[in-house]
Amino acid sequence: MTVDKLILAHAVIMGWGGIPVIWMGDEIGQFNDPHWSLEVGHEWDNRWAHRPKMDWAAAGQRTEPGLLPSEIFGPLKHLAATRSSLPHLHASVPAQITAIHDPGVLPVLRQHPLGALLGLYNFTAGWRPYPVSELAALGLANGIDAVTGETLN
Repeated sequence: MTVDKLILAHAVIMGWGGIPVIWMGDEIGQFNDPHWSLEVGHEWDNRWAHRPKMDWAAAGQRTEPGLLPSEIFGPLKHLAATRSSLPHLHASVPAQITAIHDPGVLPVLRQHPLGALLGLYNFTAGWRPYPVSELAALGLANGIDAVTGETLN
């Protein structure tokens, strides 16, 4: 469940706009450095907590099924590839939050000349429906889920 929430956070970042930043180690779930302040020159700058030395052993596990680095790296790589295939996510296309029908689902609309893209980010523990009437109004009633490739129903 924690990995799912992490991937969801990255999906929101990648679907919002601008240039998403993945800091070294984020792609494998590397933790912050709890001893950052012990290094000379770092003691007054807490940004070093988020800049640990790279865990190369964990990085080597990023393609080994069932291991944490792989559970993060694979989906994150897929999200990045999906993002790069969608012109709707160009920085010139603003992100707009549409009407909220469920407080657990964040709907983010991007209106591109090629058509609309609606990001639906589910922050709940279970499946949530989204009104088909909203999808139809955006011309997305027969759309495709860009992440999974599945047809919307």
